[in-house]
Amino acid sequence: MSWIGTKGFPLTIVVDKKGIVRYAVHGTNETTRAELLAKIKEAEAE
Repeated sequence: MSWIGTKGFPLTIVVDKKGIVRYAVHGTNETTRAELLAKIKEAEAE
């Protein structure tokens, strides 16, 4: 729980091909999903 904080779940984590966590976010909404898609594309490009 110390790693994910007090917000708990849902938690989405973007991990690149090297296994490095590139982005983590709690909750979901339209803006968050757009940010996640951008971060996934960035991780794929690396």
